[in-house]
Amino acid sequence: MDMQVFDKEMALHNVMGSEEMLHELINTFITHNIDEQSMQIFCNSVRDNDIASIFRKTHNLKSTSLYVGASLLSKAIINLIEFTRSMIATVIQSSYKNIDDKCDENITQKEVDNAVAIIELKKTTEPVCSIVEKNNQELYEKFTFRIASELFKLTKAHAFDPITQMTEKILFEVQSYKSTVQPFLDKII
Repeated sequence: MDMQVFDKEMALHNVMGSEEMLHELINTFITHNIDEQSMQIFCNSVRDNDIASIFRKTHNLKSTSLYVGASLLSKAIINLIEFTRSMIATVIQSSYKNIDDKCDENITQKEVDNAVAIIELKKTTEPVCSIVEKNNQELYEKFTFRIASELFKLTKAHAFDPITQMTEKILFEVQSYKSTVQPFLDKII
C-alpha cells in the first residue's frame, strides 16, 4: 500500500463519500488537534521529556489522523507511540525490579511529576504492578521515586533523543498535510 500525505479516497470512504462532512472533519482536525497551540504544547512535552503527555497526545492523534486521511502523519505518530510505549514499559519494569535500590538525589520535581503521570497512565492503559494496585502509600512513594530516578538516568543517557527526531517528522507531516488538504478545503464552500 502506497502511503500518501492525504489519502482522500480513504477519508471519503470513512465519511460515506460526503465531501461536505470530510471538509468539516478536516477543519475540526486542523483547528483542534494540529493547530499551532496544540503542536507547541506537544513540543513542550518533548522538550521536558514528559513521556506520559507525549504518549497521550500522540495516542489521541493516531486514529483521528488516519480517519481524516493523513496517512503519513499517522505512520509517524504510530512510530512515536511504539517508541514511547516501550520507554514506559522499560521504566516501569526497571523501577519495579530495583524498587529498593537507592535513588538518585538529583531528581527534580519534574521527574517526580512525570513518574506520577506515568503511573496514572499505566493504570488506565493496563494493570500496573501490585504495588500501585494495593494502595500501599509507602510502596507507592518508593515506586514513584524509583521511576523518577530511572527517568533521570535515561535523560542523562540521552535515551529520549530519538523522540525529538520523531517529533520533527510529525511536525513535518502536519505541515505537509495542512498544505496538501488546503486545495480541498478551498474548493468546498
